[in-house]
Amino acid sequence: GASLFEDPLTFAVVGGICAGIAISCYTNMANLTMLMMSESCPASVRSSIIGARSFFMVSAVVAMALGGSLFHILPTGTVCFLLSVPFLVVGCIILMLKTKETKGVSMAELEKQFAEEAMNAIK
Repeated sequence: GASLFEDPLTFAVVGGICAGIAISCYTNMANLTMLMMSESCPASVRSSIIGARSFFMVSAVVAMALGGSLFHILPTGTVCFLLSVPFLVVGCIILMLKTKETKGVSMAELEKQFAEEAMNAIK
């Protein structure tokens, strides 16, 4: 949207505000997901969850760097499609295959199950 302004100063101000909002939103979401993951999971698997989150955060940074390079070659819509749809499909498939039914299961039972799975993963 900033490219629609002819005045270079307005262009710079709008671009800077948009970049600042984007960066602060990214860091706020990172902090919020860290808080949710660290407070809502059992202590026995907390480090594994946070490690997986860190992996996905690094993957997001790599995707952003790749996207930044692709924006010079391809149109914006094509780059967004290439970066979002394949990962969305893979994520949905993994979610469908790995998520178990929790209807009628208490939190204590879930914690016990997570602890057992963590112990089996360590062995």
